[in-house]
Amino acid sequence: MVISSCTSARWTIQDKDTTDRSEREILEQDQFLMPDQQLQPESPTLRLNLLSRTKYRYTQHILAERNIQDYKLRPGFIALGLSGAALAFVAANSTAISNNKSPTRLWTLNTAGALLVASGFLNLKPVGEPRPTGE
Repeated sequence: MVISSCTSARWTIQDKDTTDRSEREILEQDQFLMPDQQLQPESPTLRLNLLSRTKYRYTQHILAERNIQDYKLRPGFIALGLSGAALAFVAANSTAISNNKSPTRLWTLNTAGALLVASGFLNLKPVGEPRPTGE
């Protein structure tokens, strides 16, 4: 029996940079004086402004939603994977192509054939739009 379709669920990040400004923690607070203008001979008055520097830590929230996506097999990729795997298996296990039957060649070609079969079946096409689950 051949599997005709499958479903997959995944979490998708909807909003990455959400900072909650109502929840904050003061890490450091400094007050300092800064001159208002440069001292010059025409105006020898020194004016200072009282400034404050505060470092806050804000809570960040990430909005993630779970979606379900349907997939179906691609017959063309399955056919290509099976034909490539058949060639690799024939090359590994018979003397039709080469009389050299080294263990390294045997393992390499059999592994390549298995990977080609797997890649043919794992290359799926998404069907429709992802459906949100409400989680």
